[in-house]
Amino acid sequence: MQHSVFIVDSTFLFVTAHRVLYEVPALVVGNRDNTELFGIIKYFLRIRNTFGTNRYALAVGEEAYAETEAPAVQRAVSLFKRLGVPVLHRRHSRMVDICDALPTGSYCLVTQSEILLSLATEAREVVLFDGKGNYKTFDRDIVISRYGLAPESIPDMLALTTGLKPKSFTKRQALSIIQRYGNIRELIQDPTQVASEQVRRKLENEKTFFLQQLDRFKPVTRRTRLRIPKLDPNHGLNTTSNREVLRNHGFHSLLRMLPSTKKAKAIVPVSTDPDVNYHAVKSAEDLNALVKNVQGSRICSVDTETSSTDPQTAQLFGISFSTRKGEAYYLPLVEEDLGDISVDTALSTVTDILSGSVGVVGHNLKYDYVVLRRHGVTIRNVHFDTMLAVHECHGDWDQLNLPAVAKKLLGKHITGYRDIVAKHKTILDIPFTELLTHACTDADVTLQLYYVLKKELAKRRVLAQYNNNTLSHMAQLADWECTGIIVNTEKLTELRRTLHLETDNARKAIKASSGTSFNPDSEADLTKVLGADDTLCSLLGSRRVTSRVLEELAISSNLVRLVVQYRRKQKKLRVLEEIMRSCKSGRIYPIFKQTSNCYGRLVAAKPRLFECTDVSLESCFPKQLSKSYPSAKQALERMSIHSKDRLLAQDLKLPSWPMYTQDAYGVPSDVDREKLLLHTLIGYTNATLQREFLLSQSVVASIRHDIMVRYSKSVGWVTAFRERALRQGYVSANRKRRWIAGLQSANLQKREKALEAAVRWVLEY
Repeated sequence: MQHSVFIVDSTFLFVTAHRVLYEVPALVVGNRDNTELFGIIKYFLRIRNTFGTNRYALAVGEEAYAETEAPAVQRAVSLFKRLGVPVLHRRHSRMVDICDALPTGSYCLVTQSEILLSLATEAREVVLFDGKGNYKTFDRDIVISRYGLAPESIPDMLALTTGLKPKSFTKRQALSIIQRYGNIRELIQDPTQVASEQVRRKLENEKTFFLQQLDRFKPVTRRTRLRIPKLDPNHGLNTTSNREVLRNHGFHSLLRMLPSTKKAKAIVPVSTDPDVNYHAVKSAEDLNALVKNVQGSRICSVDTETSSTDPQTAQLFGISFSTRKGEAYYLPLVEEDLGDISVDTALSTVTDILSGSVGVVGHNLKYDYVVLRRHGVTIRNVHFDTMLAVHECHGDWDQLNLPAVAKKLLGKHITGYRDIVAKHKTILDIPFTELLTHACTDADVTLQLYYVLKKELAKRRVLAQYNNNTLSHMAQLADWECTGIIVNTEKLTELRRTLHLETDNARKAIKASSGTSFNPDSEADLTKVLGADDTLCSLLGSRRVTSRVLEELAISSNLVRLVVQYRRKQKKLRVLEEIMRSCKSGRIYPIFKQTSNCYGRLVAAKPRLFECTDVSLESCFPKQLSKSYPSAKQALERMSIHSKDRLLAQDLKLPSWPMYTQDAYGVPSDVDREKLLLHTLIGYTNATLQREFLLSQSVVASIRHDIMVRYSKSVGWVTAFRERALRQGYVSANRKRRWIAGLQSANLQKREKALEAAVRWVLEY
């Protein structure tokens, strides 16, 4: 670059001089105001000294005349010539046309206009200044890397983004349009091929505007070449003649800028990460390279780009693959993003790749598995799920998404889906280069996490457990999501009928207790009814009538107790009806959540299969799924075995409990006594027990006291188990181990929650 010819765009010298010298006292010599001229010479000398070269020329086009009056431009041109600076002066030519007409050679265009980026080549670089005096250098490759477009497409982008906001597009929208459709002029003239109705309508409505913008930014066809005077690298501005010229104009402070700077700043092009090599697969040659890369590897990470977080309805837009750090391939599966290969060919190739022996790694791999299987692709060798591995190693981390895990374990900051895709948009609404980087980064980072987490699993001695249990369980859940689970719809209908009846009876009981008819589901009605009771009104105060508040009031009011029981039955009924609506031809297709808790209890997000644990739902499903329903009695049986509490084991065999009968404690008959006993032994607080079972403080305190006395062995075992968990940071049972990060937390609330989870894990509850 030190031997390049620097072509300085005079336009931004005029702009900078106007901005910086605005309201500065006038520099008047004789009858002339030389303030603007002073600023232009000053900033030219500053640029020349920054780059430390004598091979320079000034380009003056119609843009300079648009910034100031013609006499001022002509005076500046005359002064530059007197100083010996070569000037390319074309009053009626645009700067882009002047620079485009330069003869072939090594040039560096110094400007503040993005338009000139369209002229960047391997030999011709563009130094782009911002409004603060900072600059970046671009050649052709750097323009492509930073903008996602070839330099010749920069005018297209500017045409779509420059102008009034209602008319123009955002840069991301413009990049997406250009990358997908190519020839913008043809697209504007015939926008029917555009898939997005919003984009198509704007192109149709603003057709004239966009065509005018294109003509404004596109360079004209080259005609005659401009000739640049031969530049002597040994020639400088620091001459006796030039010093006299500056003195005559009153520019005494500029004299010290005439000598060349000895240590000029090096022009360093904007660089991309040299350790990252991401490929877009858009041709048969690219596809062959992908196949060769994956089939020659033992491990491959995979990540899908889709339209939704629901794997059963999501549209598949593309797949990324990575087999080594810093390298990844993105295979789009949308016609607009593909080159000379079809979507069917691409999917067929993916099927061949993933049905081979390569071990597939993913982050939340169950999601990718289900999406791909819906599109006819089955992953044969499920090798590793980094999200499940993090959960196996740390248990109760607050966030297990890929950006959060990458930041914690790799120290890498990567963008998440919602960081780049706005609400109600899809991944197709962002520029393809941004999509390429996002998709490849996810696959690349996932592969890096695989090696880190595999070592961590081994270090924590849970690698075999993870491979044999966790991954196989994930595969089972994925198959259930794909093939569905058989459901006994007759039993389900009978359960709904029973629950409907119970709900109606609960509503009648409320009416009988209150002596009036009101809607127990309405907060306004409840507030009015409770406000009529002086005692309840004082207890309620200014609080809203939430479920938690009602549970507190239910302890002292039979009416509120009936309302709470009614609402709980209504909630169960809604869940049951949600399950029934999800049934298709005698099967249900749930979406399971694998990391929503750290105590091993299975959770289904849609529909909520395990939310109503006391409605006999397990009888409606096959044994494999029904055994996943938590049972308080089975948990107590496990506790009696762990604690060797014979008295607890004996009581579990009795037809009725010897403790807290209705006569002894005033516990209503509808309270689940097994669950009350288990939750007390686990360590639930008195306040939690009061709200859950709608019992008074004195009753809960009495029950806890008697439980601790009668089942002292179980209480002692729970206490010792919790203490051991705190010391170790993990719990173990039946040759399994559960790591829970919260056990080591300084936050008492997190630690208590982790201890509860530890006990629940060992009791499988």
